[in-house]
Amino acid sequence: QGSILDNYVRTEGAWLLNSKKQTYKTNSKEECAEQCETETQFPCRYTPEKHPDAGLEENYCRNPDNDEKGPWCYTTDPNTRFDYCNIPECEVECMHCSGENYHGVVATTVSGLECQRWDSQLPHSHGYLPENFPEKDLKMNYCRNPDGEPRPWCFTTNPNKRWEFCDVPRCSESDF
Repeated sequence: QGSILDNYVRTEGAWLLNSKKQTYKTNSKEECAEQCETETQFPCRYTPEKHPDAGLEENYCRNPDNDEKGPWCYTTDPNTRFDYCNIPECEVECMHCSGENYHGVVATTVSGLECQRWDSQLPHSHGYLPENFPEKDLKMNYCRNPDGEPRPWCFTTNPNKRWEFCDVPRCSESDF
């Protein structure tokens, strides 16, 4: 059967922390390994054997713990146990219906004006702040439809034009 330590490597500078970020005090390597095995929120817990449906067989970027920072992987650097992966978001080329669920990256209006960032109040002040509408995906200066307009729109960077619809094409049946 082997020892409980068979699946662990010594990592200098690594600490075993509980959910309140407090360190666990242990008297031996075996006790430390046993404590790690009883916890559920540590990277040492994410193995293909323990999570057979998470696609962990290879060291690809995955998010088995639903980390809010996104997918991560173990590194080969002994000083960095794991790191987050820089995976760009998929582009959505078209919208369905009125585009209320559009999450693409179009950031210009039908007349070619650049969109104002949703988290900015210049040149136009507004109440559509991303933190107030997290479900609306008001990222960067991307066109969105947070209020049920006929199509996605944005505030513009032109002080003389408050807002304008965006040129986001409708998806055809072949895009499904």
